[in-house]
Amino acid sequence: MARGWVLPMLLVVGGLVLAIGQIATGAPGVAAVFLVAFVLLAGLHSPLAFPRSIGAVEAQRRSAADDRPRSRMGARTASPSHMIRCQGDGAMS
Repeated sequence: MARGWVLPMLLVVGGLVLAIGQIATGAPGVAAVFLVAFVLLAGLHSPLAFPRSIGAVEAQRRSAADDRPRSRMGARTASPSHMIRCQGDGAMS
């Protein structure tokens, strides 16, 4: 879990160092731009932006715990009669 936060924290620390350096030279506007840019980059690379997906077993366990059906994203099921109707209506020709 801690490994996922190493890069975002390094980006924030690097942004702070650059911002402090810019403030020391008398450019607070540039410091603010650096700090905002590095915080946004850290946010994009954090586990909060892209959480780790769970496996099928964990999804089944959570589904059983809250009595909701599992989602079968990407599973395309069509009845054979539907396929015949699609092919027979002349739309494909």
